[in-house]
Amino acid sequence: MHSLKGQLSIATLGYGFEKLISLIVVTVLVHSVDKAMMGQFFVAIGVCSVAAMIVEFGSANYLVRATARDQAGAAAWLGGVLKIRLPLMSAALLTINAAVAATAPHLLWLYVFTSFYVLFENLYYAFGSTLTGLGAIGARVRTGLIGPLILLALVPPAAWLGWPLQHIVVLYAAAMLLMAMVGLGVVVKRVGWPRVFRDAPSATGVLAQCSWLFAVDVAVLIHSRVDEWMLASMRGFREVAGFAAAYKLVEASRSAIRPITLVLFPHFAAAVQANAWERVRGHGARTLLGAALLGVVAAGVVYAIAPWIVPLLFGREYPESVAITRVLFIASPTLFVGFVATMICMSMHLEKRVAAFSVASIAVNFALNLVVIPMWGGVGAAWVKLASESLFCVSVTVLLLVTLRTRSSAPAASDRRARTVFGAQLEK
Repeated sequence: MHSLKGQLSIATLGYGFEKLISLIVVTVLVHSVDKAMMGQFFVAIGVCSVAAMIVEFGSANYLVRATARDQAGAAAWLGGVLKIRLPLMSAALLTINAAVAATAPHLLWLYVFTSFYVLFENLYYAFGSTLTGLGAIGARVRTGLIGPLILLALVPPAAWLGWPLQHIVVLYAAAMLLMAMVGLGVVVKRVGWPRVFRDAPSATGVLAQCSWLFAVDVAVLIHSRVDEWMLASMRGFREVAGFAAAYKLVEASRSAIRPITLVLFPHFAAAVQANAWERVRGHGARTLLGAALLGVVAAGVVYAIAPWIVPLLFGREYPESVAITRVLFIASPTLFVGFVATMICMSMHLEKRVAAFSVASIAVNFALNLVVIPMWGGVGAAWVKLASESLFCVSVTVLLLVTLRTRSSAPAASDRRARTVFGAQLEK
């Protein structure tokens, strides 16, 4: 088994490369596709992403947590999740495209393949979560790069050849379908076929355990997209494109923090299961501090280079994205800390309270945007995003610290058991 430092290095390189590829592909598209059409594509991705979260129903975090606690039962945990997700995925594909056919038939082709792209990428995450719970970070990173690498190979040539966006999204759908198939193959090789029809947890049991995890995922997704939806309805798709382009840079910056949560989540889950609270407290504090420092560095660097990097990536059609990028990156320290605090709270089964804080942050975001967007557009929405994400970060971090302070230390035997799956690796 790789040491934790080795896993973090692999995850950081892989996730950073994945986000770099995504940024390159988006950069090519914004230079090749009409700005209003790109706005429609971003909105379609947002709509399909909400559907994907409903289909997932919190099962990605559930799979990591369950598999980390019981690796021998990985095929059963995955089977129980697929028993729910596959029917929901089919229903989502039909519902989205039936609704578009009835209300905006000229966008049907775009939504058909965008929905396949987003939902098959989301299906892959079920297999990726199983690999993460098994501690197979290398396999998770390699399989997760398949789709982005296919897009990097195919989308730029297609854009330069003048393909319309409606044809380019077919490439997106095909790439994610292949990635999901390879992910399934890797999981089958390691743990066998998912036990969908035998020895799997009951659907009602899985749904019960996933329900609040699902609530957190949906709330976080809505919080990340509500600004774009409100800009689309109140200012138009060109405003959406300017804001979404800047937000792509924010998402790319998460390559600095996402590997930490990817690797540490199963280890925190195992330590919580063993009641090793001293270790959770100590390593949790160091992880939060590291996240805050990374956020400060990201905010400072991007704020300084935004006037240069934004025109280079997105061209002269996106001048408003410079100011939006700067404002959004001011929130990086709170975003990173909130991301890590949420992960640790998930390992402690505190998702119900995290969901409540997420809903409160969305309400603040929505109410402020009603006033700010008509006057200041995308820049105003960025300041609102800064305020609402800061509120969420502070709330979740306080919840985590108070809960850890009240948890009693477990007997020494429990702490020694946790050391084999958590503490020993953290010391490497």
